Amino acid sequence: EMAAPVQTVSRLEAFLQFCKKARLAACLKAWDEELPETFAFSPKTWILPQDANELRAFMMKCTKDEVVIAKPTAGAQGKGIILAKKWKDLEHVVMKAKASSENPRKSQTNPCEYVVQRYLGKPLLLGGLKFDMRL
Repeated sequence: EMAAPVQTVSRLEAFLQFCKKARLAACLKAWDEELPETFAFSPKTWILPQDANELRAFMMKCTKDEVVIAKPTAGAQGKGIILAKKWKDLEHVVMKAKASSENPRKSQTNPCEYVVQRYLGKPLLLGGLKFDMRL
């Protein structure tokens, strides 16, 4: 997989699990459970397909102004991102992720997982641009 011209990548073999959004989110969730005050900077996060029921329950209680953002774990540069206000907006993503996880061959080689988070309307910008940093 090649990086796009606007991407900077520095990978250490021991930390490859943090290069995919779902794996990083799972690690952060575990740390958040152990040290909630330390990890309060991280928005509420669900990983699809495994957290689908919890996410659905959350979205059923949301106000009409709350938005979640779903990002494919292996995506980059905004490709495949979905903004949703209703569970119905995410149903096709959940079905796609579940189908992928039920196919042992596909789930091993190219899992179709999504990370879903509360959408931050005013994110921290660097030079006027959104960014992500996985340390």
